[in-house]
Formats: sequence, structure tokens, C-alpha cells
Amino acid sequence: MSSLEEFLRSAGIKNFKATEVVLPGRGSPSEKQWPNIVGALRVADDLRERWGSAVRVVSGYRSPEYNAKVGGSKKSMHMEFRALDLQPANGKIAEFQKLAAEVVADWRKRGVNVGFGTYDTFIHVDTGAPTGRNRTWDERSGKGKN
Repeated sequence: MSSLEEFLRSAGIKNFKATEVVLPGRGSPSEKQWPNIVGALRVADDLRERWGSAVRVVSGYRSPEYNAKVGGSKKSMHMEFRALDLQPANGKIAEFQKLAAEVVADWRKRGVNVGFGTYDTFIHVDTGAPTGRNRTWDERSGKGKN
């Protein structure tokens, strides 16, 4: 894990550690996949800076086996190490979701392809999708799908 940590620091990632994006029991990305997570982590770093307090990664890399076990999409960007599910440590999810939407919009204006999903207890960001450019969805209870 220390090599991934060094890679993340060399990529300029400030607020997240390797142990946060590769959680126990979910598999490990290959070294070839490491560059895939940089875009999502840059968006997450920006969100964390603007949020001003702790942001927790609830899902980062997922092996295909773990992804299937949790009912993830067969095309999940987590398996490619391109996605993060994030939540505010202070529990203020509605405010966090609003700020996250603003941060994602800013990155999209810069030409970055960011997938953005909103759920009851977390948000999802991914970058580098070959299809579904700038896809946005809402899976919150009572909100329906976009």
C-alpha cells in the first residue's frame, strides 16, 4: 500500500490516503489501474477543501467479485478504480450533496468528464468513463431516477 500512497502523493492528491480508497476485503487494483483514480480523487480533494471538514470514502476500488457480492453494476467504474462514493463525516448529507453538485459542475466546465450520483447517505463521483459523458443520476428515496 505504501507504493500506492507514494503514487497518490506524486499525483498531487492531498486529502485522501491509499488505505481510504482501497478498503479491506474489497480487493486491490493493479498498479496499471492506479492512474485511473487520480481524476476522481482530484474532484474529491476539491470537494474536501471546499467542504472544510472530513469526507469519508465509503467505497473506492471493488474487485469484480466484491462488486457482484454487493449488487454493483456489471459496468461499475469502481472495478476500474475510477470511482469513489463519499459522505461527510459530520452527517450533513443534504448540504454536502448540494456542494458536491457545484464542485462537479465546476469540473465539467473545465472539460473533465465526471459521473455524479446522489444517494440517501453518500454521493458518487467517477471520471474517465468512455461512455456516459457527464452522466448524472439521483437514487435518493422518493426522488426517482434522472
